[in-house]
Amino acid sequence: VIKGATKTIKHSLPILIVEVKDKNTFLPLVKDLGYEVWSLGSERFDEDIICIHPDSPHYKNVKSKLSNKTCI
Repeated sequence: VIKGATKTIKHSLPILIVEVKDKNTFLPLVKDLGYEVWSLGSERFDEDIICIHPDSPHYKNVKSKLSNKTCI
């Protein structure tokens, strides 16, 4: 999905909230797009992740709310 939406993501810089099964595949994709990534917690097999681009107008507000989360 991220690969297919790369052009739209680069243009719109949306906040991405996703559940991933394989961080090792997902993280390079969003980090190559310039996103910062935080873990919101995980279940046994899946992990909830939020990704925010520093150029997003919502970056400072959302990042301040993630101070207790782990940046990965």
